[in-house]
Amino acid sequence: LTSLNLSLNKIGTRGGEALAQALGTNSTLTTLNLANKELGADAASHLATALAHNTALRTLRLTQNDFGAAAELLSEAKARRATPLELVIADEMDAWMKEHEVDLGSLGLDLTSVDIT
Repeated sequence: LTSLNLSLNKIGTRGGEALAQALGTNSTLTTLNLANKELGADAASHLATALAHNTALRTLRLTQNDFGAAAELLSEAKARRATPLELVIADEMDAWMKEHEVDLGSLGLDLTSVDIT
């Protein structure tokens, strides 16, 4: 398994922490999409710690999550890595959703597919 798309699933903070723990020991996953995961600041902190130990991951998408100031921890972890990482924390959709006050969490989206390429 080298690529995992878990976007639009209700993983939440505890799930984000569990994924971070797994990333800390991962040696094969190169792409992970956790967009729209309802991850919070605690999960961001755990993911930042995992990124310091993970050398396999090359792309991590974390758009449309509410990290607040903890997003800076992720950027700092990326800067300290020995291997390159494309870290996408915010994109145009984040800005649009904020401007239009869209809350995907209120839509009740559940797992509908898993993209394992």
